[in-house]
Amino acid sequence: MIRRMVLVFLAAGLLLATPAPAKTLNRAVLVGSDGAWIRVAGSVVDFDNLARDPGSKPQPIKGGYVRLYFVGPGDFPANRARYYPRGRCIALDWPTYERSCVAVNAELASSFRRSHSLARFNGRPTILARLRHTLSSGSPPGLAGLTGSVELALLRKGAARSAPAGCYALAGTWEGPAAVHRPIGFLLCRKGVYGGGRLHPLNRAVWEWFRRNFGPPPTAPEPPIGEQPIGCAADEAEMLAERFIQAFNEGDFQALDEIFAQEPDFEWYSTGAPGERLLPLASDRASLLPYLRERHEFGERLALNSFRFNGNARWPRAYGNFEYSLTRSANDLAPTAYGGKGAALCYRDRSDLIFVWSVGSA
Repeated sequence: MIRRMVLVFLAAGLLLATPAPAKTLNRAVLVGSDGAWIRVAGSVVDFDNLARDPGSKPQPIKGGYVRLYFVGPGDFPANRARYYPRGRCIALDWPTYERSCVAVNAELASSFRRSHSLARFNGRPTILARLRHTLSSGSPPGLAGLTGSVELALLRKGAARSAPAGCYALAGTWEGPAAVHRPIGFLLCRKGVYGGGRLHPLNRAVWEWFRRNFGPPPTAPEPPIGEQPIGCAADEAEMLAERFIQAFNEGDFQALDEIFAQEPDFEWYSTGAPGERLLPLASDRASLLPYLRERHEFGERLALNSFRFNGNARWPRAYGNFEYSLTRSANDLAPTAYGGKGAALCYRDRSDLIFVWSVGSA
């Protein structure tokens, strides 16, 4: 079974300079909803059935869970699962999402019992579905294999500090009920993943893989002072969101073109059905205005219900992060409430710009 885990990992495209032998994949990390975490290790035999008792039958899931990641040396691969303390059982999140669980191996039961004090999650897990290196076109081979490791880092409690030097800028796409609360951009650094003003712990081996495959961290020249994003104020970001909604409702497409960032700063504009626009199309800036025009002409209108500014981050330039609720209505949609998130670049001497707008589920 461990052999299967490694093959799944390699198939994702993460080819290490020195592949880890399968025999070392005998550990796991469990994370609570408050970011507290523990590490569990055992023998190869204990983990051969993914830490589960091979003689046990699947049982119904009861109560909340803690996130469980089967990890190799260096915190990768990081394959997702859930541990349910009430039933003392494990359900996998890959290759399919399991809706029942199997008892933990008796040899590991006492180690897993240490996680019973961790705060529990409820509902379906929110996962990091995609990663993009912001200085590379498309999604370079190998990044898919890092999603679990980066997700694991961002779930752990982070230490407040300024952005470290020598990092790689990444953009992430999250899926799940808490997607609007997850960071859009973050930095992969020697000592962890930096996002939202905090450095979250992650083994240096992931950063080393990036260095071997992408070269040294970029040292791009800074733009002129007047053109650098300076971070957003809460009212500034809210006014930008209101300007977008007003321009859309009025069909002012020139204003819309000026409100959204151009390439290479633009990341994505996504929304679900009706009028579905999802990745990878959502990241195509050239198709954004035709899409907005089509939805406006089909009678779609937006009304902002609430707005919350979530502070500034550095990625590698300053940007403001926010979430909102709004009402969509159109010829093919009765007035319906949606939640969403976005990100903005704010400037001292030029107009602020939206570079991410993502409308979630109703």
